[in-house]
Amino acid sequence: GMVNQGNLNWVALQDYSFDPTDAPALTQQYLSLWAGEIHLKNPQANLLFYAPAERRDRPDSQPQIDSVFRASASTLHATVVYTGDAWAAASLQRPDLALYVPNDPVHPTLAGSYLTACMFYSAMYQQSPQGLVVPTGLSDEDGAFLQDIAWRTSSLESPDPAWNPAKTTGA
Repeated sequence: GMVNQGNLNWVALQDYSFDPTDAPALTQQYLSLWAGEIHLKNPQANLLFYAPAERRDRPDSQPQIDSVFRASASTLHATVVYTGDAWAAASLQRPDLALYVPNDPVHPTLAGSYLTACMFYSAMYQQSPQGLVVPTGLSDEDGAFLQDIAWRTSSLESPDPAWNPAKTTGA
């Protein structure tokens, strides 16, 4: 695949939505194996670990999800994209804006996907996604809100718990 071509600048890794909570050691094992393979073929590649928002059928699992990816990132020189923090902040401030597909515990709506994309943009470029094109299907107001949430969540070094309640759990 593309990893073997040796010219990648960015590689994002994720795991099944249930593995960080059900099999955290397995998640860490495979992050390590893939990171080793990626760096062998692409020594210049920047690694991103996608820490997804918790599944709706596993409430209060975000701290464990974040911890699994944080522990691996510290030893594998990767950046964690903490999407769960942004999803928690967005849900708290705009409960009317659905981030999950109805009756589905894990899959995102367009708004959830866009918020996640904005988090990746912030992580990769260390810049605000504010002003990026909002996809068809989202209002400009909703897009601007999600861009703001992504930037404020990803750029907080010592977050105010009132702004980002996900951080109060030790995540």
